[in-house]
Amino acid sequence: WAHGARFIERDSGDDTSAWNAYIDEGLAKGYFKPWTNGAFGAIDARTGKFVEELKSTGDRLVGDLGFGATCEAATKDAGVDVFTSARVVGFDIDDSDDNQGCFSVRYKSAVPGDGDDAKTSSGYRVVVLADKNLASERVIRAYGERPAIESLNVPDIACAMQGVKSKPVLALMVTLNREARVPFVGADVDGCETLAWIANESSKPGRVRDTQCWVAHSTDAYAASVLSRAAMDTRVGTAAHEDWLADATSRMSEALLDVLRAAESANTTGSESTDEILPLEITYARAHRWGAAFPTSIAKGAESKQYLQSGDVYAVGDWCAELNARGAVTSGLAAAAAIAHALHARAK
Repeated sequence: WAHGARFIERDSGDDTSAWNAYIDEGLAKGYFKPWTNGAFGAIDARTGKFVEELKSTGDRLVGDLGFGATCEAATKDAGVDVFTSARVVGFDIDDSDDNQGCFSVRYKSAVPGDGDDAKTSSGYRVVVLADKNLASERVIRAYGERPAIESLNVPDIACAMQGVKSKPVLALMVTLNREARVPFVGADVDGCETLAWIANESSKPGRVRDTQCWVAHSTDAYAASVLSRAAMDTRVGTAAHEDWLADATSRMSEALLDVLRAAESANTTGSESTDEILPLEITYARAHRWGAAFPTSIAKGAESKQYLQSGDVYAVGDWCAELNARGAVTSGLAAAAAIAHALHARAK
């Protein structure tokens, strides 16, 4: 399941933009593919009536096998070592002969039950912070630790990151017992207190066709009602976390089934009957908490450069440029150019 970004699109008005160049490169290398296998639009949760959006579906692009796999492939092609399922807990300045003046990164496993021992990776000339949670004081309450950014001694960046406002969103991943007979693969949901967006994950390019996987995103209001500060501070794998997550999974699953069943009924022709087919049911469901992945403000000081900088420490993200995937990419590209220039000048 790609349960984060819905899809990405090229800029229609500027073929020379860095964003379009990024997408064109991704298309050429096979990282992105058009999501063309069905219609998009809006579904009325109460009546099941679907209104198709009049737009070429070829404009919607998704990561081949998911955006996570896309990022993994891109970093591998670039020769970058990637540590997954890890949580950064701090940084140090390396004083060894081989890496003098470089940064070391301390990290712990993010997998529940893997233990609490920190590991170290060394030899970094520059630190780029892409996750603003590295400055969040939530780790004090959830893990009993100080924010990782404090060990870098960059108070201006830390303050700017902490000042970014975000809205929580819940994502639901399910499998169905059969194909949903609906006239769309992705739709905004109208008239539902719980769900804002639903999509047929199995309809995306590169996905396994013999399973029926769907994704749903919550409304802002429902997520806010569920994700109290107590819920936000729970650790994955703990009983407290699983308790509220199970309730959210149940509520969102029920809402998704209601919408899909209504759409099936509204889409049934006179020669068909929903009574003649197997009742639509969910065979697996799991909700996911996006606590701070959807920023609603730009970091103070990032407006002009599209990134933050203090010495050899940089911060990038959609919260530095534009509050969407394009903003995240353009922020990273702008910082990368600045870093390359600085390292080149230093080498001379």
